[in-house]
Amino acid sequence: PLYIAAQKGHRQLAVDLLAAGAAVNAPRKDGATPLFVTAQNGHRELAATLLAARARVNVPCKDGATPLYIAAQKGHRQLAVDLLAAGARVNAPCKDGTTPLYAAAQNGHRHLAVDLLVAGARVNAPRKNGTTPLFVAVHQGHRELAAVLLAAGAKVNAPRKNGSTPLYVAAHRGHRELAAVLLAAGAWVNAPCKDGATPLHIAVQNGHWHLAADLLAAGARVNASCQDGTPPVHRHPKQLPGAGCWPAGRWGSG
Repeated sequence: PLYIAAQKGHRQLAVDLLAAGAAVNAPRKDGATPLFVTAQNGHRELAATLLAARARVNVPCKDGATPLYIAAQKGHRQLAVDLLAAGARVNAPCKDGTTPLYAAAQNGHRHLAVDLLVAGARVNAPRKNGTTPLFVAVHQGHRELAAVLLAAGAKVNAPRKNGSTPLYVAAHRGHRELAAVLLAAGAWVNAPCKDGATPLHIAVQNGHWHLAADLLAAGARVNASCQDGTPPVHRHPKQLPGAGCWPAGRWGSG
């Protein structure tokens, strides 16, 4: 009953249940506690009530997600600050390595990300696949948040396990302004993935011609080949701006 009251935001009912002896930290089968679901749904006053009743702030679900993680994911900034003040571990990861900062970066919660950084969040903490908060912010197109992470020391060239960098994913998604931010921060324009594909390759493949031109202006090698020998100009049936040559055909994904 306490979990349901917390989920629905019924604070007075939760108070009554606690007074009647309800276990404040009793989890569901997935490990979620009343405090977790309260944080998930942004019920700040109810969270304070549960914390006052000695709810454990760092109890994770079975996947490792904590109340702070879910608050960061959902963008409940003030509630996240309350959890931090109550002792929430700012870098507590899920089982896949995802941290509260990663969740905030993924969902574009810039001010909340700043709060987490001030509280000691590790800006370069990766998931198990190597994806960093900066990488996911770039993937989602959150330019201002990416700038915040870079200012906090995010490694602009940190690759995922497949070798793709933040600049590569910006080129893939067509985020031209974000690519400019990364290049200004020292992104390696010719950094290849493990299959040899560069940011220029993926920009051409997806038809992002203005971004491809920017990469060429920044020194992208127009004849750099993938492991299969395919150069950028063979990745789309259209002329590559500034390359001075015509592609022969479209390539398969890689």
